[in-house]
Amino acid sequence: MKRWQTTPSRWHPSGAALATDPRGLPLWVYGGIPGEVADVDLILRRPKHSTGHCAETREPHPARRKPGCKRVFSCGACPLMHLDPAAQLRAKRDILHRELSGQALPLPQTIATAGVEEGYRRTLRVVIGRSPHGRTRIGVQRRDGGELVTIPDCPVTTPALLRTLKGLSFAIHDLDVSPYHDGRGLLRHAVMRQSSVDETVQVTLIATRRARIVDELGRAIQGTVADVSGVLLHINDAPGRRLFVWPDEPGGPRPFRLLSGQPRLAERLGGMRLAIGAGTFFPANPPVAEMMLTDLLADWEDLRERPAVDLYCGVGATTLPLARAHGWAMGVDSVPGVIGDARENASRNKVGATFLEGPVRDLLPEIHQRVAGRGAVVRLDPSRRGVDPEVIEGVRELEPSAVCLVASDPRSLSRDLDGFRAAGFVVRSIRAYDMLPQTPHLDLQAELRPARPPTIQRRGPRRRIARRSAPTES
Repeated sequence: MKRWQTTPSRWHPSGAALATDPRGLPLWVYGGIPGEVADVDLILRRPKHSTGHCAETREPHPARRKPGCKRVFSCGACPLMHLDPAAQLRAKRDILHRELSGQALPLPQTIATAGVEEGYRRTLRVVIGRSPHGRTRIGVQRRDGGELVTIPDCPVTTPALLRTLKGLSFAIHDLDVSPYHDGRGLLRHAVMRQSSVDETVQVTLIATRRARIVDELGRAIQGTVADVSGVLLHINDAPGRRLFVWPDEPGGPRPFRLLSGQPRLAERLGGMRLAIGAGTFFPANPPVAEMMLTDLLADWEDLRERPAVDLYCGVGATTLPLARAHGWAMGVDSVPGVIGDARENASRNKVGATFLEGPVRDLLPEIHQRVAGRGAVVRLDPSRRGVDPEVIEGVRELEPSAVCLVASDPRSLSRDLDGFRAAGFVVRSIRAYDMLPQTPHLDLQAELRPARPPTIQRRGPRRRIARRSAPTES
Protein backbone atom coordinates (compact mmCIF):
# COMPACT_ATOMS: atom_id res chain seq x y z
CA MET A 1 0.00 0.00 0.00
CA LYS A 2 1.45 3.35 -1.05
CA ARG A 3 1.61 6.21 1.46
CA TRP A 4 2.02 9.90 0.67
CA GLN A 5 2.31 13.01 2.77
CA THR A 6 0.00 15.78 1.68
CA THR A 7 -1.98 18.77 2.94
CA PRO A 8 -5.60 18.96 1.70
CA SER A 9 -6.77 22.41 0.66
CA ARG A 10 -10.57 22.19 0.81
CA TRP A 11 -13.58 19.94 1.24
CA HIS A 12 -14.93 17.72 -1.53
CA PRO A 13 -18.75 17.20 -1.78
CA SER A 14 -18.23 13.53 -0.81
CA GLY A 15 -17.03 14.59 2.64
CA ALA A 16 -13.38 13.89 1.83
CA ALA A 17 -10.64 16.50 2.14
CA LEU A 18 -9.29 17.36 -1.31
CA ALA A 19 -5.56 17.20 -2.07
CA THR A 20 -3.38 16.29 -5.09
CA ASP A 21 -1.81 12.91 -5.82
CA PRO A 22 1.69 12.43 -7.34
CA ARG A 23 0.13 12.35 -10.82
CA GLY A 24 -1.20 15.86 -10.25
CA LEU A 25 -4.79 14.57 -10.13
CA PRO A 26 -7.34 15.14 -7.33
CA LEU A 27 -6.87 12.98 -4.24
CA TRP A 28 -9.91 12.44 -2.02
CA VAL A 29 -8.61 12.02 1.53
CA TYR A 30 -11.23 10.41 3.76
CA GLY A 31 -10.59 11.18 7.41
CA GLY A 32 -8.53 14.23 6.42
CA ILE A 33 -9.04 17.91 7.23
CA PRO A 34 -8.12 20.88 5.00
CA GLY A 35 -4.94 22.56 6.22
CA GLU A 36 -3.78 19.54 8.21
CA VAL A 37 -0.56 17.73 7.18
CA ALA A 38 -1.43 14.05 6.79
CA ASP A 39 0.13 10.76 5.79
CA VAL A 40 -2.34 9.22 3.34
CA ASP A 41 -2.68 5.56 2.38
CA LEU A 42 -3.73 5.07 -1.24
CA ILE A 43 -6.91 2.99 -1.43
CA LEU A 44 -8.07 3.33 -5.03
CA ARG A 45 -6.61 4.88 -8.16
CA ARG A 46 -8.97 5.93 -10.94
CA PRO A 47 -8.30 7.61 -14.30
CA LYS A 48 -9.40 11.05 -13.06
CA HIS A 49 -8.75 10.91 -9.29
CA SER A 50 -7.41 8.82 -6.43
CA THR A 51 -8.98 7.88 -3.11
CA GLY A 52 -7.03 7.64 0.12
CA HIS A 53 -7.39 7.38 3.87
CA CYS A 54 -5.73 9.62 6.44
CA ALA A 55 -3.49 7.17 8.30
CA GLU A 56 -1.58 9.61 10.51
CA THR A 57 -1.32 13.35 11.21
CA ARG A 58 1.75 15.24 12.40
CA GLU A 59 -0.12 17.97 14.27
CA PRO A 60 -3.82 17.10 14.68
CA HIS A 61 -6.29 19.81 13.73
CA PRO A 62 -8.08 21.39 16.75
CA ALA A 63 -11.42 20.14 15.39
CA ARG A 64 -10.25 16.53 15.09
CA ARG A 65 -11.73 13.92 17.41
CA LYS A 66 -11.74 10.15 17.61
CA PRO A 67 -14.68 8.75 15.58
CA GLY A 68 -17.31 6.96 17.63
CA CYS A 69 -17.39 3.99 15.24
CA LYS A 70 -14.65 1.49 14.46
CA ARG A 71 -16.14 0.88 10.99
CA VAL A 72 -16.26 4.55 10.03
CA PHE A 73 -13.78 4.17 7.16
CA SER A 74 -14.85 0.81 5.76
CA CYS A 75 -18.56 1.68 5.92
CA GLY A 76 -18.08 5.20 4.60
CA ALA A 77 -21.57 6.46 5.46
CA CYS A 78 -20.33 9.03 8.01
CA PRO A 79 -17.24 10.70 6.45
CA LEU A 80 -17.32 13.70 8.84
CA MET A 81 -17.39 11.71 12.07
CA HIS A 82 -13.76 12.64 12.83
CA LEU A 83 -14.83 16.31 13.25
CA ASP A 84 -16.48 17.94 16.25
CA PRO A 85 -20.08 19.14 15.67
CA ALA A 86 -19.19 22.79 15.01
CA ALA A 87 -16.52 21.81 12.49
CA GLN A 88 -18.96 19.48 10.73
CA LEU A 89 -21.36 22.37 10.18
CA ARG A 90 -18.54 24.59 8.89
CA ALA A 91 -17.48 21.86 6.47
CA LYS A 92 -21.05 21.43 5.20
CA ARG A 93 -21.40 25.19 4.75
CA ASP A 94 -18.09 25.41 2.87
CA ILE A 95 -19.14 22.58 0.53
CA LEU A 96 -22.51 24.22 -0.09
CA HIS A 97 -21.03 27.66 -0.79
CA ARG A 98 -18.52 26.21 -3.24
CA GLU A 99 -21.22 24.24 -5.04
CA LEU A 100 -23.33 27.40 -5.39
CA SER A 101 -20.43 29.79 -6.05
CA GLY A 102 -20.55 32.13 -8.99
CA GLN A 103 -24.24 32.89 -8.56
CA ALA A 104 -25.89 35.89 -6.96
CA LEU A 105 -27.79 33.85 -4.40
CA PRO A 106 -28.58 34.53 -0.72
CA LEU A 107 -26.33 31.75 0.59
CA PRO A 108 -27.08 30.50 4.12
CA GLN A 109 -24.43 31.32 6.72
CA THR A 110 -25.92 29.06 9.39
CA ILE A 111 -27.30 25.52 9.27
CA ALA A 112 -30.34 24.49 11.30
CA THR A 113 -29.67 21.40 13.39
CA ALA A 114 -31.52 19.38 16.00
CA GLY A 115 -28.31 19.06 17.99
CA VAL A 116 -28.35 15.25 18.09
CA GLU A 117 -25.33 13.43 16.66
CA GLU A 118 -26.09 9.78 17.49
CA GLY A 119 -29.11 7.50 17.47
CA TYR A 120 -31.10 9.86 15.25
CA ARG A 121 -31.55 7.79 12.07
CA ARG A 122 -34.95 6.13 11.93
CA THR A 123 -34.44 4.42 8.59
CA LEU A 124 -31.90 1.66 7.93
CA ARG A 125 -31.28 -0.09 4.62
CA VAL A 126 -29.09 -3.18 4.46
CA VAL A 127 -27.89 -5.53 1.74
CA ILE A 128 -28.16 -9.30 2.06
CA GLY A 129 -25.24 -10.93 0.29
CA ARG A 130 -22.25 -13.22 0.79
CA SER A 131 -18.85 -12.83 2.40
CA PRO A 132 -15.66 -13.74 0.48
CA HIS A 133 -15.92 -17.18 2.13
CA GLY A 134 -19.46 -17.75 0.82
CA ARG A 135 -21.30 -17.14 4.08
CA THR A 136 -24.45 -15.03 4.30
CA ARG A 137 -23.65 -11.47 5.37
CA ILE A 138 -26.04 -8.61 6.19
CA GLY A 139 -24.60 -5.11 6.05
CA VAL A 140 -23.82 -2.11 3.85
CA GLN A 141 -21.63 -1.75 0.79
CA ARG A 142 -18.03 -0.75 1.46
CA ARG A 143 -16.93 2.70 0.39
CA ASP A 144 -14.57 1.15 -2.18
CA GLY A 145 -17.28 -1.17 -3.52
CA GLY A 146 -15.79 -4.30 -1.98
CA GLU A 147 -17.33 -6.82 0.41
CA LEU A 148 -20.25 -5.95 2.66
CA VAL A 149 -19.56 -4.35 6.04
CA THR A 150 -21.61 -5.46 9.04
CA ILE A 151 -22.89 -2.61 11.24
CA PRO A 152 -24.27 -4.20 14.44
CA ASP A 153 -23.32 -1.17 16.59
CA CYS A 154 -23.94 1.73 14.18
CA PRO A 155 -23.92 4.80 16.48
CA VAL A 156 -26.18 7.00 14.30
CA THR A 157 -28.99 4.41 14.14
CA THR A 158 -31.67 4.05 16.81
CA PRO A 159 -31.30 1.16 19.30
CA ALA A 160 -34.62 -0.36 18.18
CA LEU A 161 -33.43 -0.58 14.58
CA LEU A 162 -30.19 -2.23 15.70
CA ARG A 163 -32.21 -4.77 17.70
CA THR A 164 -34.31 -5.39 14.59
CA LEU A 165 -31.18 -5.82 12.48
CA LYS A 166 -29.87 -8.39 14.97
CA GLY A 167 -33.19 -10.28 14.93
CA LEU A 168 -33.29 -10.17 11.12
CA SER A 169 -29.75 -11.57 10.90
CA PHE A 170 -30.58 -14.35 13.36
CA ALA A 171 -33.77 -15.32 11.48
CA ILE A 172 -32.03 -15.33 8.06
CA HIS A 173 -29.27 -17.60 9.33
CA ASP A 174 -31.65 -19.81 11.31
CA LEU A 175 -33.92 -20.40 8.30
CA ASP A 176 -30.96 -20.57 5.91
CA VAL A 177 -32.55 -18.09 3.48
CA SER A 178 -30.60 -17.85 0.25
CA PRO A 179 -28.99 -14.40 -0.19
CA TYR A 180 -28.83 -12.62 -3.53
CA HIS A 181 -25.36 -12.60 -5.08
CA ASP A 182 -24.12 -12.06 -8.64
CA GLY A 183 -27.64 -12.17 -10.09
CA ARG A 184 -28.66 -15.34 -8.26
CA GLY A 185 -30.40 -16.05 -4.96
CA LEU A 186 -33.57 -14.95 -3.15
CA LEU A 187 -33.20 -12.17 -0.57
CA ARG A 188 -31.66 -8.87 -1.73
CA HIS A 189 -32.31 -6.07 0.77
CA ALA A 190 -34.18 -5.14 3.93
CA VAL A 191 -35.48 -1.69 4.86
CA MET A 192 -36.27 -0.98 8.52
CA ARG A 193 -38.07 2.16 9.63
CA GLN A 194 -38.96 3.23 13.17
CA SER A 195 -41.96 5.35 14.08
CA SER A 196 -41.32 8.57 15.99
CA VAL A 197 -44.83 8.25 17.48
CA ASP A 198 -44.96 4.80 19.10
CA GLU A 199 -41.35 3.67 18.43
CA THR A 200 -42.45 0.52 16.58
CA VAL A 201 -40.53 -0.76 13.55
CA GLN A 202 -41.69 -1.66 10.05
CA VAL A 203 -39.57 -4.13 8.06
CA THR A 204 -39.69 -4.44 4.28
CA LEU A 205 -37.95 -7.40 2.67
CA ILE A 206 -36.88 -7.15 -0.98
CA ALA A 207 -36.63 -10.52 -2.72
CA THR A 208 -36.35 -11.76 -6.29
CA ARG A 209 -39.54 -13.84 -6.05
CA ARG A 210 -42.25 -15.04 -3.71
CA ALA A 211 -41.29 -18.12 -1.72
CA ARG A 212 -42.63 -19.95 1.31
CA ILE A 213 -39.34 -19.45 3.15
CA VAL A 214 -39.74 -15.66 2.86
CA ASP A 215 -43.21 -15.91 4.43
CA GLU A 216 -41.66 -17.89 7.28
CA LEU A 217 -38.93 -15.27 7.61
CA GLY A 218 -41.51 -12.49 7.97
CA ARG A 219 -43.30 -14.30 10.78
CA ALA A 220 -39.99 -15.16 12.45
CA ILE A 221 -38.83 -11.53 12.48
CA GLN A 222 -41.99 -10.31 14.17
CA GLY A 223 -41.89 -13.21 16.60
CA THR A 224 -38.25 -12.52 17.49
CA VAL A 225 -38.19 -8.71 17.83
CA ALA A 226 -40.78 -7.07 20.09
CA ASP A 227 -40.30 -3.66 18.38
CA VAL A 228 -41.55 -4.91 14.98
CA SER A 229 -45.16 -4.01 14.16
CA GLY A 230 -45.25 -5.36 10.61
CA VAL A 231 -43.23 -7.12 7.91
CA LEU A 232 -43.86 -6.64 4.18
CA LEU A 233 -42.44 -8.09 0.96
CA HIS A 234 -41.49 -6.38 -2.29
CA ILE A 235 -40.52 -8.37 -5.39
CA ASN A 236 -37.56 -7.02 -7.36
CA ASP A 237 -35.84 -9.27 -9.87
CA ALA A 238 -34.43 -6.41 -11.96
CA PRO A 239 -30.67 -6.06 -12.43
CA GLY A 240 -28.80 -3.29 -10.62
CA ARG A 241 -29.04 -1.96 -7.09
CA ARG A 242 -32.47 -0.33 -7.08
CA LEU A 243 -34.47 -1.11 -3.97
CA PHE A 244 -37.97 -0.87 -5.42
CA VAL A 245 -39.39 -1.52 -8.89
CA TRP A 246 -42.56 0.45 -9.59
CA PRO A 247 -45.23 -0.34 -12.21
CA ASP A 248 -44.88 1.57 -15.47
CA GLU A 249 -48.32 3.11 -15.11
CA PRO A 250 -49.59 5.04 -12.05
CA GLY A 251 -52.64 3.85 -10.20
CA GLY A 252 -53.54 0.53 -8.66
CA PRO A 253 -52.30 -1.06 -5.44
CA ARG A 254 -48.80 -0.64 -4.10
CA PRO A 255 -46.44 -3.50 -5.01
CA PHE A 256 -46.06 -4.82 -1.45
CA ARG A 257 -47.43 -7.93 0.23
CA LEU A 258 -48.08 -8.05 3.96
CA LEU A 259 -46.30 -11.02 5.56
CA SER A 260 -47.04 -10.32 9.22
CA GLY A 261 -48.53 -7.65 11.49
CA GLN A 262 -49.63 -4.18 10.38
CA PRO A 263 -49.16 -2.77 6.85
CA ARG A 264 -48.48 0.84 7.94
CA LEU A 265 -46.41 2.77 10.42
CA ALA A 266 -47.68 5.67 12.54
CA GLU A 267 -45.94 9.01 12.09
CA ARG A 268 -46.56 12.65 12.94
CA LEU A 269 -45.48 15.89 11.30
CA GLY A 270 -46.83 19.38 11.77
CA GLY A 271 -49.45 18.12 14.21
CA MET A 272 -50.85 15.67 11.64
CA ARG A 273 -51.27 11.95 12.33
CA LEU A 274 -49.94 10.00 9.38
CA ALA A 275 -50.01 6.37 8.26
CA ILE A 276 -46.87 5.50 6.28
CA GLY A 277 -46.83 2.51 3.95
CA ALA A 278 -43.80 0.51 2.86
CA GLY A 279 -41.63 2.17 0.23
CA THR A 280 -42.96 5.64 1.09
CA PHE A 281 -40.48 8.44 1.60
CA PHE A 282 -40.43 9.97 5.06
CA PRO A 283 -37.53 11.95 6.57
CA ALA A 284 -34.95 9.91 8.47
CA ASN A 285 -34.69 12.75 11.01
CA PRO A 286 -38.24 13.98 11.84
CA PRO A 287 -37.20 16.85 14.21
CA VAL A 288 -35.29 18.48 11.35
CA ALA A 289 -38.26 17.95 9.02
CA GLU A 290 -40.37 19.84 11.59
CA MET A 291 -37.93 22.76 11.37
CA MET A 292 -38.29 22.86 7.60
CA LEU A 293 -42.08 22.85 7.84
CA THR A 294 -42.10 25.57 10.50
CA ASP A 295 -39.91 27.82 8.34
CA LEU A 296 -42.10 27.22 5.28
CA LEU A 297 -45.29 28.16 7.11
CA ALA A 298 -43.58 31.29 8.48
CA ASP A 299 -42.40 32.31 4.99
CA TRP A 300 -45.96 32.11 3.71
CA GLU A 301 -47.62 33.74 6.73
CA ASP A 302 -48.64 36.72 4.55
CA LEU A 303 -50.23 34.39 1.95
CA ARG A 304 -52.60 32.36 4.10
CA GLU A 305 -55.58 33.28 1.88
CA ARG A 306 -53.95 31.64 -1.12
CA PRO A 307 -54.47 27.94 -1.99
CA ALA A 308 -51.43 25.67 -1.74
CA VAL A 309 -50.07 23.17 -4.27
CA ASP A 310 -47.61 20.49 -3.11
CA LEU A 311 -45.82 18.79 -6.01
CA TYR A 312 -44.13 15.41 -5.35
CA CYS A 313 -46.14 15.27 -2.13
CA GLY A 314 -45.78 11.64 -1.02
CA VAL A 315 -48.36 10.68 1.61
CA GLY A 316 -49.21 14.34 2.27
CA ALA A 317 -46.87 14.94 5.21
CA THR A 318 -46.44 18.59 4.17
CA THR A 319 -49.64 18.92 2.11
CA LEU A 320 -51.87 18.49 5.15
CA PRO A 321 -50.25 21.19 7.35
CA LEU A 322 -50.39 23.49 4.30
CA ALA A 323 -54.08 22.69 3.84
CA ARG A 324 -54.79 23.49 7.48
CA ALA A 325 -52.87 26.78 7.30
CA HIS A 326 -54.20 27.87 3.90
CA GLY A 327 -57.69 26.42 4.01
CA TRP A 328 -57.13 24.09 1.05
CA ALA A 329 -54.22 22.32 -0.65
CA MET A 330 -53.60 20.03 -3.60
CA GLY A 331 -50.98 17.27 -3.52
CA VAL A 332 -49.57 15.50 -6.59
CA ASP A 333 -47.38 12.39 -6.81
CA SER A 334 -46.75 9.49 -9.18
CA VAL A 335 -45.46 6.77 -6.80
CA PRO A 336 -48.06 3.96 -6.91
CA GLY A 337 -50.43 3.93 -3.96
CA VAL A 338 -49.13 6.93 -2.02
CA ILE A 339 -52.02 9.14 -3.10
CA GLY A 340 -54.46 6.64 -1.63
CA ASP A 341 -52.52 6.88 1.64
CA ALA A 342 -52.52 10.69 1.38
CA ARG A 343 -56.31 10.78 1.02
CA GLU A 344 -56.63 8.46 3.99
CA ASN A 345 -54.38 10.76 6.03
CA ALA A 346 -56.41 13.81 5.02
CA SER A 347 -59.61 12.11 6.17
CA ARG A 348 -57.97 10.97 9.41
CA ASN A 349 -56.96 14.54 10.24
CA LYS A 350 -60.19 16.13 8.92
CA VAL A 351 -58.28 18.40 6.57
CA GLY A 352 -59.53 19.80 3.26
CA ALA A 353 -57.19 18.61 0.53
CA THR A 354 -57.32 17.26 -3.02
CA PHE A 355 -54.82 14.68 -4.30
CA LEU A 356 -53.94 13.72 -7.88
CA GLU A 357 -51.96 10.62 -8.87
CA GLY A 358 -49.63 10.66 -11.84
CA PRO A 359 -46.51 12.39 -13.18
CA VAL A 360 -46.50 16.09 -12.30
CA ARG A 361 -45.64 17.01 -15.89
CA ASP A 362 -48.73 15.20 -17.21
CA LEU A 363 -51.06 16.69 -14.60
CA LEU A 364 -50.04 20.33 -15.06
CA PRO A 365 -53.09 21.13 -17.26
CA GLU A 366 -55.46 19.85 -14.55
CA ILE A 367 -53.56 21.71 -11.85
CA HIS A 368 -53.75 24.86 -13.97
CA GLN A 369 -57.50 24.46 -14.35
CA ARG A 370 -57.95 24.24 -10.57
CA VAL A 371 -55.71 27.03 -9.30
CA ALA A 372 -54.69 29.38 -12.15
CA GLY A 373 -55.61 32.97 -11.43
CA ARG A 374 -55.85 32.34 -7.67
CA GLY A 375 -52.30 33.30 -6.72
CA ALA A 376 -51.51 29.87 -5.32
CA VAL A 377 -48.39 29.07 -3.33
CA VAL A 378 -46.45 26.14 -4.79
CA ARG A 379 -44.03 23.76 -3.07
CA LEU A 380 -41.83 21.33 -5.01
CA ASP A 381 -39.95 18.45 -3.37
CA PRO A 382 -38.59 16.47 -6.35
CA SER A 383 -36.15 13.57 -6.43
CA ARG A 384 -32.44 14.25 -6.13
CA ARG A 385 -32.07 14.91 -9.85
CA GLY A 386 -34.32 18.00 -9.58
CA VAL A 387 -37.20 19.51 -11.55
CA ASP A 388 -37.95 19.01 -15.24
CA PRO A 389 -37.81 22.30 -17.23
CA GLU A 390 -41.38 21.59 -18.40
CA VAL A 391 -42.53 21.57 -14.77
CA ILE A 392 -40.80 24.91 -14.09
CA GLU A 393 -42.62 26.39 -17.07
CA GLY A 394 -45.90 24.87 -15.88
CA VAL A 395 -45.44 26.41 -12.43
CA ARG A 396 -44.76 29.79 -14.04
CA GLU A 397 -48.04 29.52 -15.96
CA LEU A 398 -49.89 29.03 -12.67
CA GLU A 399 -48.85 32.60 -11.76
CA PRO A 400 -48.11 31.68 -8.14
CA SER A 401 -47.70 34.14 -5.29
CA ALA A 402 -44.71 32.18 -3.97
CA VAL A 403 -42.67 29.04 -4.66
CA CYS A 404 -40.78 26.81 -2.24
CA LEU A 405 -38.16 24.52 -3.77
CA VAL A 406 -36.76 21.66 -1.65
CA ALA A 407 -33.53 19.91 -2.67
CA SER A 408 -30.93 17.53 -1.30
CA ASP A 409 -28.34 18.18 -4.01
CA PRO A 410 -26.82 21.69 -4.29
CA ARG A 411 -26.08 21.22 -7.99
CA SER A 412 -29.63 20.32 -8.91
CA LEU A 413 -30.86 23.21 -6.72
CA SER A 414 -28.55 25.61 -8.54
CA ARG A 415 -29.75 24.39 -11.94
CA ASP A 416 -33.42 24.60 -10.94
CA LEU A 417 -33.02 28.06 -9.43
CA ASP A 418 -31.51 29.20 -12.74
CA GLY A 419 -34.65 27.93 -14.43
CA PHE A 420 -36.98 29.69 -12.02
CA ARG A 421 -35.07 32.96 -12.20
CA ALA A 422 -35.23 32.80 -15.99
CA ALA A 423 -39.00 32.31 -15.58
CA GLY A 424 -39.30 35.59 -13.66
CA PHE A 425 -38.82 34.58 -10.02
CA VAL A 426 -36.57 36.13 -7.37
CA VAL A 427 -34.83 33.97 -4.76
CA ARG A 428 -35.61 35.52 -1.37
CA SER A 429 -33.84 33.01 0.85
CA ILE A 430 -32.08 29.64 0.94
CA ARG A 431 -32.03 27.70 4.19
CA ALA A 432 -29.87 24.68 4.99
CA TYR A 433 -30.79 21.87 7.41
CA ASP A 434 -28.57 19.23 8.98
CA MET A 435 -30.79 16.25 8.24
CA LEU A 436 -27.95 13.69 8.52
CA PRO A 437 -25.21 14.60 11.04
CA GLN A 438 -21.78 12.99 10.50
CA THR A 439 -22.32 13.23 6.73
CA PRO A 440 -21.82 16.06 4.17
CA HIS A 441 -25.53 15.86 3.31
CA LEU A 442 -27.76 18.93 3.66
CA ASP A 443 -31.43 19.44 2.95
CA LEU A 444 -32.07 22.81 1.31
CA GLN A 445 -35.19 24.93 1.11
CA ALA A 446 -35.38 27.97 -1.19
CA GLU A 447 -38.18 30.53 -1.06
CA LEU A 448 -38.98 32.43 -4.25
CA ARG A 449 -41.42 35.16 -5.19
CA PRO A 450 -42.43 36.38 -8.66
CA ALA A 451 -40.73 39.60 -9.78
CA ARG A 452 -44.23 40.90 -10.54
CA PRO A 453 -47.02 40.03 -8.07
CA PRO A 454 -49.77 38.01 -9.78
CA THR A 455 -53.20 39.43 -10.52
CA ILE A 456 -55.77 37.53 -8.45
CA GLN A 457 -58.73 36.76 -10.68
CA ARG A 458 -60.58 34.07 -8.69
CA ARG A 459 -61.14 33.05 -5.12
CA GLY A 460 -59.52 29.89 -3.75
CA PRO A 461 -61.26 26.49 -3.86
CA ARG A 462 -63.85 25.71 -1.20
CA ARG A 463 -62.74 23.93 1.93
CA ARG A 464 -63.70 20.28 1.88
CA ILE A 465 -62.76 17.29 3.95
CA ALA A 466 -61.23 14.43 1.96
CA ARG A 467 -63.31 11.27 1.94
CA ARG A 468 -61.88 8.18 3.55
CA SER A 469 -60.66 5.66 1.00
CA ALA A 470 -59.90 1.97 1.35
CA PRO A 471 -56.33 0.92 2.18
CA THR A 472 -54.19 0.37 -0.88
CA GLU A 473 -51.71 -2.21 0.40
CA SER A 474 -52.12 -5.63 -1.17
